[in-house]
Amino acid sequence: MKINSISNVGSLINFVSENSTWSPVTVSNAVSALGYRKNGALESLKRLSSCLVDCAKHGAACGIHGFTMYHETVKFFQENRRDIVRNIELAAKIIGKDDALMIQGFGVYRGQRPPSVSDISRALRDMAKTHGDLTDLYNVFSWFCLEDISNIWYRYLDNNYPFYASLTLTA
Repeated sequence: MKINSISNVGSLINFVSENSTWSPVTVSNAVSALGYRKNGALESLKRLSSCLVDCAKHGAACGIHGFTMYHETVKFFQENRRDIVRNIELAAKIIGKDDALMIQGFGVYRGQRPPSVSDISRALRDMAKTHGDLTDLYNVFSWFCLEDISNIWYRYLDNNYPFYASLTLTA
């Protein structure tokens, strides 16, 4: 996809989907959860890009609209569960770790006790339902998705600075 062909929210969704292991549905759902529509024009693209860059730089735990409240993140996880689990497994395989050990090493657990391997396994593998005692994990899994999508976009912008500059919001 050429730089100048990314001119709206839909083309950003297509770019991320084509350049990642995330399904187009999951990327679209993440963008929607952030409050943007696929048919959003250039101004929406600029605001979305700014949001994704903030998430890439600071992490989803810093408070990203649509990914802050547990009811939002649990719903997002439920709707995108298979793709999130698949991408967690792929990421763990790439770094040569077990998925539970990778998750226990996430920065969100710095300074606190990480969830148990059995809880992580239950959260990832029990496709039948969600469990109230695993809400924190579903939240983290949703953040994993958003952060990965954000990092894909940010790396693209970092390698295409003139385009990045054209998307920068000015006060």
